Amino acid sequence: MNKKQNLVWASTALQDHLIRKPGALQSNAHAKQREKWRSERASLLQPSTKNKKRYYVDTLLSGKDRSLEFSEEPLTLAEKMNLVTRHTPSRLSESEWAGIKSRDSAGTDECSICCDIFRLSDQVLLSCAHTFHRRCLESYEHHVGRRNCPLCRSEHYEKRLVNTGRIRYVGFCAAKIQATYRMHRAHKHYLHIRATCIPKTTYMKKKYFVDKLSEAVKKLKIDDSGVDLLDGFLRDVDCAVDASRRVISSSTIQLITTPPPSGFHASQDIVLPTTSSQTWTQIIKKSEERKLLQSNCPICLSCFTSKKAACITNCGHVFHESCLQSFERFGSEGCAPSCPVCRNTYTRMTMPKQSN
Repeated sequence: MNKKQNLVWASTALQDHLIRKPGALQSNAHAKQREKWRSERASLLQPSTKNKKRYYVDTLLSGKDRSLEFSEEPLTLAEKMNLVTRHTPSRLSESEWAGIKSRDSAGTDECSICCDIFRLSDQVLLSCAHTFHRRCLESYEHHVGRRNCPLCRSEHYEKRLVNTGRIRYVGFCAAKIQATYRMHRAHKHYLHIRATCIPKTTYMKKKYFVDKLSEAVKKLKIDDSGVDLLDGFLRDVDCAVDASRRVISSSTIQLITTPPPSGFHASQDIVLPTTSSQTWTQIIKKSEERKLLQSNCPICLSCFTSKKAACITNCGHVFHESCLQSFERFGSEGCAPSCPVCRNTYTRMTMPKQSN
């Protein structure tokens, strides 16, 4: 009975060993959780480096190559029963890793999984001289469920963190920045030479003077932008004044052409007997001192000329005689006339024409 049981266990162990693919990953949730807690505890115990000043590039390039943890596969039942010998690969030395790294340095700078270049992320070098992103390789191993290289399918490989791709990327970025700065500086220097030195060839001379003229025109346009706004405002004011003058002239023409009311004669002068000739002389003298004849008529807003007769009121205001008669005819029917300016009752007198 014991022999039969041993035979059953041996056959079961061999069958399990043959069915199980070599390199398969055995998930251990408890071990992963303990590893996570250990890493968190180590990060908490690390001293703070906030006050230390280090350059970003030095921080990126200061990392050294280090081997990742080599997790051995658990023993199968056949190996535990010594039915199958276990193959344990030996760890690679530093000299062997240096040879593998020299072989990888001549290869491509892209990850074979995501087909993206190695920027500043972690780069993993396998013992088969193939490099990948660390996240890409971990995702591949988790998805496939076994440990083998995505390119050559080699098993039982070792992983090592390297920074060759990071160094190349930093050098590429530095060269790109330097080239851009040199291009900008050369462009500025070229524009300075173009602006200060007169070329010798005819075509370049023509282009030089055209550029100078275009710069001057641009400056004039910038200076004229504020003047254009002021001109537009003054143009609007002129249009408003012209419109008001048209309205006043049309109303004045209507007053002149309107026939006088019945019982009123245009040539009739309303003269009050209170103003003496001496008083009129003083009023005329004051108007001459005030230079009223050199101004405009307050009714029609036109200048006093020798063609139109002017009259003066006892309140000292001067009007065209025809304008004042039209004003009296329009609004002073049946009552004493009032001055269009000061609204006082007045008497008027025709002013003598001045000899040129």
